Formats: sequence, structure tokens, C-alpha cells
Amino acid sequence: MIHPECLAREHSPVLLQDDNAPRPCADQEAHCAHCTAQGGSKHLDPAPKAEGAGDENEASDCEAAVDAAGIGFFSFGVMCTAGLTYLTCGLQWGISAYILPAARCDFDLTSAQMGAINAFFMAGGMASSYVWGVLGDVLGRRPVIVFALLADAASTLCSTFVQSYAAFAFFRCLSGFLIGSPSALTFLNMSEFVPARVRATYSLIVGAFWTVSWILLPGLAWLVLPQTWQVHALGVTFNSWRVMLALIAGPSLVCACLALRLPETPKFLMSQGRCTEAMGVLRSMYAANTGRASDQYPVRRLALPPRDACSGGQVELDAALNLGFKSLNAVARRMVTQASSLFRAPLLGRTLLVCAILSTNEFSYYGLVLWLPELFNRFDTHYSLHPNETITVCQLSQCWADELRDLELLEADNGSSSSAADMVGSPTCNVDEAINETVFVKTLIISTVCLVAYVVTAPLASRVGRRALPFFLNLGSGILAAAIYFVNSTTSNLVVASLFQAFVGTANTAILSILADIFPTRVSAVGVCSAVFAGRVSAAVSNIVMGSLLDISCEVPIFLISGSAIVSGLLSILVQPPWLANSISPPLPLGDSSSGPTLKEVCEHDVQPYRPKTTLDIYVIGVTRSPSASRCMRT
Repeated sequence: MIHPECLAREHSPVLLQDDNAPRPCADQEAHCAHCTAQGGSKHLDPAPKAEGAGDENEASDCEAAVDAAGIGFFSFGVMCTAGLTYLTCGLQWGISAYILPAARCDFDLTSAQMGAINAFFMAGGMASSYVWGVLGDVLGRRPVIVFALLADAASTLCSTFVQSYAAFAFFRCLSGFLIGSPSALTFLNMSEFVPARVRATYSLIVGAFWTVSWILLPGLAWLVLPQTWQVHALGVTFNSWRVMLALIAGPSLVCACLALRLPETPKFLMSQGRCTEAMGVLRSMYAANTGRASDQYPVRRLALPPRDACSGGQVELDAALNLGFKSLNAVARRMVTQASSLFRAPLLGRTLLVCAILSTNEFSYYGLVLWLPELFNRFDTHYSLHPNETITVCQLSQCWADELRDLELLEADNGSSSSAADMVGSPTCNVDEAINETVFVKTLIISTVCLVAYVVTAPLASRVGRRALPFFLNLGSGILAAAIYFVNSTTSNLVVASLFQAFVGTANTAILSILADIFPTRVSAVGVCSAVFAGRVSAAVSNIVMGSLLDISCEVPIFLISGSAIVSGLLSILVQPPWLANSISPPLPLGDSSSGPTLKEVCEHDVQPYRPKTTLDIYVIGVTRSPSASRCMRT
């Protein structure tokens, strides 16, 4: 408690440890009348300052506290966990391209049904965006990510047992829904553990793991899919594509176990008013990063953000700070409140901006990248028939459209029941043709170029600037997309396509790294997921546009994709919160009356963090509460 005389004289009091052991005013040179009357006989000496702590009365916001925890073993572990989680997401997003050509034999799939399975997976990812975002802000990042990874592993394993197209499509949709959580929240979760000065670099390193997954997939498919053995058990025929799908469930389980060994982020804990736990995590981070004792952590007091940061000026005294959800209705109301706060002042402008940036980027990314294998196939087919003839992409598309039209006329004359699309390069059920050497080599080349791009840009991220990086990368990808219009050979198409995917993919990761700093902590997860949702919708639309117009007017989708990438780069320049230019977190205006009524909360801590007994236990953070663990001063 705080003595009323101290408050009356506007001193900066420290908290009383208990009723029988009062502490003096923090202003040691000007005791208040009450303290002077006590003659100092009942007062305790101020606690000694830790090395580097500075003024004991100065409270640190979360960004300063995380920065004080340093960079080291713990930061590296968080980055590796995030990278492996993102690799798992990449495996799920890319697996369909390799297993569907083999699975079509078991399920008698048509081309339309194969496309529908991909659409169901993407639809599941889009449908889950807001759900995972709101749950991440309400329940925490860690439990949401862990649950989604475990459920995704179970869903993937179940899909290996199904014997019908409908059941397989359902489980792929469910996998898309579940994997949407870690793919959207991984960057946010990692960014809240590492200092802002290395956040962009770490994000690009994590993004490189996605590219690694797309290098692993064709190699794994090359080893597994050509196997012709079959095992009959429990009424299910297990063959190579089912084994490959089961192998993809393994990384989800591993990442869930790694995520369980990490604590909740201190930024989220502070946003919920859980000061003691936040300080315990920060001290353990400091000990793991620096190798010093946790009690040497220089931060002694944490400043909580103002309560009106997300509510437009309405103070939430805590009912909202530590909600013990007693009913599903309370959870639902909180979810609606979290989501709706993004679409009203003061967050509406930045919500629309980040959604526009990511949607234009992913319109160009997925609109062209997913069609590159088809363009490779068309070039290979054409040059196998006309080896001495050069042709551009649009000329090739026109020839392809003419051939389809001729086949449709032939089909009509003969009364054939097969479609023209199936007559052109109709796939067989020979599992040896599920993946060929040409596809493997080209995929490997493109993914390797992308990986090199991540390696080159990662150390430049903190030097170039977090806004400049997506601008230049999107601008370069827009120019490369336009260059595809002029390519006239398989080799030139491969070179331009590799560079385009490297530029646009790295830009996508750079944008995701910025999103974590755009929104206040209490709505940051739903804010990031809102932008991801907009990006996925845009990706689906771009595929429809590309498929509809490629053989009709090839120039339109190519230059539309090029323009979309350039627009994304230009919009990224507009992301300029005052703290972003200096790569630090927004200042927390404690007690600033100009922004409406606020609640200033400063917490002192006496926390004993968990001391791991083994190296592996370094990720398990526990907090031992003492009677004087944490109290909040409110003024």
C-alpha cells in the first residue's frame, strides 16, 4: 500500500512491503511530513541497485525490458523454434503439389477435383485467420500455436487413412484451418522475444526456413513417391504417397514440443497485467542470453501500457486485465471486441494500410509463382515439338489456347465424353511419373536462389531500414514480373522466375516482420491475422484471374501482377509510425492526459525465476511467487 501522506505531498513513493515494514519515500532528500515524524526508525534502506539498472524509480516499457535482456542463447533458441515452425507450415502448403498426382489413382480424381482439394486447403487457411488472431490476443500466443500444431499433426495422420475423395478433401481443409495459426502467429511470437534492433534480421532468417521446406519437398518426393510397395492393414492400402503425407506430420509434433518449452511472451503478459510472470520470463531470458545471474537483470520496474490503447479512450479496469473466463459468452464477447477494435479509430487507418500492403504483395506472389510449373511445362512441350523455334510466354499461351479449341471441336465432332483439357497431356496413374527429374531440378534451382536471397538480405535488414527493404524488393519483383512477358525460352523463363520468386518472397517476409510493430499488443495477433487473411483472399483471387485470362489475354494478368507488386512497395513507404524509423517500440504515454483518461501502472518485482538443471530445460521458464512478489501502484 501507499501511505496517503506520501501521495498528498506528491512524492514518488515506493510500495510498503507489508503493514509492519514501511519503506521511505523514493525522494530521499525531501521526506514528507509523515516520514519525518517517524524519525526514520521504522524505515528500511532502499534496495541496492543492480548493475546497469539506472534510476530505480524509472519504469521500463516492454521494448526496453526485452532489449535489456540481451541477445544470446535464448534468442537463438526462439529463432530456431520459429524457423522450424515456419518450415512445417511450408511443408503443409507445398505437399499437395507432390502427392495429388499419385493420390488421383487411389481416389479416381479428375483435374477439377485436384484443384478443389487445393482450394479447400486455402479456404481453411482463410477461414481461420480471424479465429486464431483473436484467440492469440485473448489466450496467449503459446497455447494457440501449440494446440494448432498438435491438432494439425493429428489431422494429417488421419488423412492418410481415408479411402474417399470427400474425406480426404475434408482433412486437407482442416489442415489448412489449423496450420493457419502458426503460419500467421510465428513471426509475432518471435518478435515479442527479441529486441527491435535485430527483429527484421531474425524475421528474414525465419522466412528462409519456408524456402528450405520447398527444397526438402521435391527431395523427399523423389525418394518416397517412386516406391511401388503397398501394405494392406485395417482395410487401408498404405502406399508411397500416404507414407509421405504421414512424414509431414512429424515436424508438427516436434515443433509443438519445442513451443511447449518456451514461455509466454513478456509483451503479452504485460498487456494482461501479469507483471510478475513477465518479470520472471525477462530475468530468465537475461540469464540465458548473458550467462549472468538473473538477479543482475537491470530492470526493476515495468510500466504497463495505457488501457485506452485499443479502446479509443475508454479505461478498462480489470475486469479486462485478468479475465477469468467463466463462460463461452464472455470469450465470445471478448473476441468480438478484439476484432472490432481494428476497424474503428484509432486503428482503422493502419489496419487498412497493412491489409493493402500484404494483399497486393501476395496477389503478385501466388498469382505467378503457382503458375510457374505450368509455364515450364508449356515451354518444354512446345520446344520438344519445335526445337528450332523461339516463342514468348503470350505467344505460347495463344498457341495453347488454339490447341485446346481445336481439341474441343474434335471432341464435339466425335461425341467424345472426355474433356479437351484431359486430352492435352492426360496424366497417367504410373507412380513413377508422379515426379520427374525436370520438375525436381527446376524446383531445386528456384528454391536455392530464394534461399540465397534470404541469406543476402538478412544482414542488410537492420541497415537498409525496415520500410526501405520491402519497397526495393517489391519494386524489383514488379520489374521481373513484367520481364516474364518478354522471355522466349525455357532457360530465360527459369532465370527470371527464380529471381522474381526470390524478390517477392523476401518482400513478403519483410512485410510480415513489420506487422508485429504496427498494432498495440492487446490486438497485435488479430491485427497480423487480419492482414494475413486479406493476403490469402488476394492470393485466391489472383489465381482465378491468372487462370481465366492467361489463355485469353496474356498481357493483362502479367502486367496486373507486375503493377500489384510495385503498388505494394509504394504502400510500404507509408508505414511510418514514429517509433519504426528508429527500430524501437512506440513510447508508452503513461499518464498523458492529452490522449484521454489513462491508468498509469508501475510494477515492482521480487521474482525468483526458474533455474534450469539441464541445457534442454533452459526453455522451461517458471516463476516462484514470494509474499512481496509484485504490487502495482496506480496514480
